[in-house]
Amino acid sequence: MDIKTIGEKYRQTSRAADAKPFNLLVIDDDITASFIIFEAFSKIMGHNVYCSNNGKDGIEMVKNNKFDLIITDISMPEMDGYETARQIRKYDKKIPIIALTGSPDADLSEKVKKSLMNAFVLKPYNIFSLALLINSLIENSAEI
Repeated sequence: MDIKTIGEKYRQTSRAADAKPFNLLVIDDDITASFIIFEAFSKIMGHNVYCSNNGKDGIEMVKNNKFDLIITDISMPEMDGYETARQIRKYDKKIPIIALTGSPDADLSEKVKKSLMNAFVLKPYNIFSLALLINSLIENSAEI
């Protein structure tokens, strides 16, 4: 399935199709990974996507902006995604945070919970499935 088909399927299945765009923050040192999410969610699905290439800058962005959801890579130099999430929770306790990782380990689920993230997605991932997860987490956080 190509990206345009995914975008169309997303719009058809999303309950938020007529709602305002989400503000998403992607924290990932891999520019290609950030670009893929940016292209899919910004250009195809119509959301506002902001990117940071490290945890420290991502935390500063959270301090100074309002986001609906954060996607962070786990493996980053200087500050990994777990610590980034723990630091973000000092400023925003409710924002949904999704961990992305290409290196699953036996303790991944427990580490995600301990760092107060809401979910994790293994690379390679399906953009449509990620979009549905994002919608679900944002909807659930709005109900809190």
